[in-house]
Amino acid sequence: MLTFVTLGWGCNTIFAKVAVDQISPMMLVCLRWLTLLVLLLIFSHRQIVKDWPIIRQHLIYFALMGTIGFTLFNALYYAAAHTTSAINIGIIQGSMPVFVFIGSYLFLSARITVLQMLGAGVTLVGVIVVASKGELNLLESLAFNLGDLFILIACFLYAIYSVGLTRRPKIASYSLFTILAGFAFIASLPLLIIEIQYQGIQAPTVTGWIVVVLVTL
Repeated sequence: MLTFVTLGWGCNTIFAKVAVDQISPMMLVCLRWLTLLVLLLIFSHRQIVKDWPIIRQHLIYFALMGTIGFTLFNALYYAAAHTTSAINIGIIQGSMPVFVFIGSYLFLSARITVLQMLGAGVTLVGVIVVASKGELNLLESLAFNLGDLFILIACFLYAIYSVGLTRRPKIASYSLFTILAGFAFIASLPLLIIEIQYQGIQAPTVTGWIVVVLVTL
């Protein structure tokens, strides 16, 4: 399972680049969470009914988590793919564990060991080596732009989401993911409206729909 999740996470960068000119970023975010929400509801609606008394008490928490960890993260991530390279995305994304460590220390008073920081450093170096294919001289030619800033902010937001998960209400995982996906879809609608207003509607191509399916999975 862990291997599957890691592979899916890594492929997200590739899908983001493939989506360029095939489906607009906010359309992709909106369709992703709508599709996933429908699929999850098929399997989890009974569990949600069972967990609803607890869910109802923490709606603000779920709304914030779905918006920050799912909608805004994805929106910045997919928008960044239009203006930066996959190499840059991979390298900057490697900063996420550092943000998580900092957030855990500041908000959870978690103790960060030297070994953990060393592990985060090794991970970041590994991402750089893999992204540059071992040719570190390629890093000298990298140019950073607005897309890179988007990825950096996205990593920061996902770190907030990761820290926030430690305070999750005690409900089933299916219920948690379904509710978060629901709020993610709702939060994506204003972004889609803004995108349509300023850029017009970019209907998904065949490739665009394939990307929607893949990022949903």
